[in-house]
Amino acid sequence: MSTRLTLRMAIDVDQLLWLHHEALRRRDRAAGRPPQAILRRTVSNAYYALFHELCAQIADLHVGRAHRGTFRYNAIYRAMDHGRARTQFRRLATDPDQGPRATEVAEAFLHLQSARHDADYNPSPIFGLAPTLWLVEAAEAAIACLRAGFPERDDVLTALLVAARS
Repeated sequence: MSTRLTLRMAIDVDQLLWLHHEALRRRDRAAGRPPQAILRRTVSNAYYALFHELCAQIADLHVGRAHRGTFRYNAIYRAMDHGRARTQFRRLATDPDQGPRATEVAEAFLHLQSARHDADYNPSPIFGLAPTLWLVEAAEAAIACLRAGFPERDDVLTALLVAARS
């Protein structure tokens, strides 16, 4: 039996953001402060939404949307490394030659990754609603920048995929 591949990704970035973003807004209006579990999960999802958007755009750029679901596409999608991304985005965030949108994406990634580490691994911090919503909005803004495109976007995506050589 033949299975037809679709261009839709199984990891839906918009759903990752929407799920907890809406839950937080509803919970905030209905019952006051959301529980820490929801706030922590929201922070983690915001980071992973941006991470998966970057992975998809890297694979779209280097393999092509038409090849989604193939071994080659999936291999490139999965090639992005969290540590390499952090290193590259630290460099980009302080590079005066980068445009404002590249810098915005870099800074959002760095903030989200740090917050995600705290949310997932550090039991001490208490997450507040306003900072959590700010992180979700930062992820949404960075994703919008990536989707709209900017002059350095393809170079930024490629730098996340390969290590720079001296």
